[in-house]
Amino acid sequence: AARPHRVRLLVRAARAVRVPDYLRSWLSQVPPPKGSVSLAIDVDPQSFV
Repeated sequence: AARPHRVRLLVRAARAVRVPDYLRSWLSQVPPPKGSVSLAIDVDPQSFV
């Protein structure tokens, strides 16, 4: 059986930028993943340190 893979992406922005809104807008322009690929966004900078 295939093992799941995880990719983490760190996004840095000025405080004035609403990152979740920006990511939502950006992702709305990308075709949805095919097959068993799933995407989750967790906005929690403490878990990345």
